[in-house]
Amino acid sequence: MAESSTILNQLARVLESESGFSKENACVALKNLTLVKENAIFISSRGGIASLLEICGSGTPSAVAVAAGVLRNLAGVQELRQSCLEENAVPVLIRVLKSGTVIAQENSMGCLCNLAAGTDDDYSIKIAIFKEGVLDCMMDYMEGDRNSQPAIGLLRNLASLKYISDIIQSSELFIRVILELDSSSPGTRTEAARAITELNSKSRKEIVNAIPKLVRMMEAKGSEEKEAAAEALASILKSSSGMKREFRKEERGIVNAVMLLDPLVGDVEKKYVIEVLLSVSQSRKSRRQMVALGACVFLKRLAGMEVEGAKKLLECLEKGKFLGVFPRN
Repeated sequence: MAESSTILNQLARVLESESGFSKENACVALKNLTLVKENAIFISSRGGIASLLEICGSGTPSAVAVAAGVLRNLAGVQELRQSCLEENAVPVLIRVLKSGTVIAQENSMGCLCNLAAGTDDDYSIKIAIFKEGVLDCMMDYMEGDRNSQPAIGLLRNLASLKYISDIIQSSELFIRVILELDSSSPGTRTEAARAITELNSKSRKEIVNAIPKLVRMMEAKGSEEKEAAAEALASILKSSSGMKREFRKEERGIVNAVMLLDPLVGDVEKKYVIEVLLSVSQSRKSRRQMVALGACVFLKRLAGMEVEGAKKLLECLEKGKFLGVFPRN
């Protein structure tokens, strides 16, 4: 790291050289080095984005794959996203996505995902990606034997624009996201759940198929997956009374949600779990089940911690007790 500036300078110069073999090896080194934000910014300042895009346009298949990987790192730095757009990166990445190797396609998709990950004010990048016909590319990509996580991440990022979100919801991509909830990859399942939160549409009856999958995800080992599942369920159950009935039919639905209320289950945003339980709290049977599972004990602690919605749900359950909903022992 003490010699990083010298090394980066030399690697940036190699990227501008005429030797394809040397360029590819420089990209291999930069793929690791540019994981550090400062290094990524330095390479960009030396014209690295343009050089890497040139490799993506005319390099060997293996060179294209690794150059796209470096660009993926650079696009992960918010300060560099606009520079990528100005260097006309999007159409180059789309071409790689259409015709590159499997690794090149994954890195290209990951790069586009990072480019679209900006705030809601960064509409220009999202629109530029959409106009290049990326939705069709995403469908083709997800139908192949590839890592779907970056594609779903891109879909979720693009969906922050309502116009694009409406198009996605009316396409087969929406069904594909639901299917990815059964992926063997925890990261892909988590990303799919987050996408459903962003895309949840009352007009697509297929959304009901996501409920049992999300209920199972609440039993996952990883806290991110549990939280993503709870948030997606909260979004779905707000949409209609029919969705609430489907959730109540799930044997483990309320059980899993109450278990996540436990303050000892850390790193899971409790407000989403509370929203799920509140959505079905109008049902006497559901309230009875929550109390029997010890929800009140957890909610008292969460209310003391001023967790959003905890006091409201606790009052709802205790009111049910006082009204004689639950028989005395």
